[in-house]
Amino acid sequence: MAAAAIDIYGRAARLFFVLQDAAASDATAAELAAQASTRRLADHRRHWPPAQYATWLSDQLDHAANKVTEPM
Repeated sequence: MAAAAIDIYGRAARLFFVLQDAAASDATAAELAAQASTRRLADHRRHWPPAQYATWLSDQLDHAANKVTEPM
């Protein structure tokens, strides 16, 4: 799942550049670009390389899965 997320974010990054270019001449695109920028900064403020983010995400998912399966 972590590897898939890295792949998806990598491909989506190109779309953010297109959206930023469109924002220069379109008010709707400008609003969407502002919203996307705010979310990206909140989600990826550490600016980790993809491999480091994948490792962190994998560890978090593993930890969450183990908590769910632990007996109460």
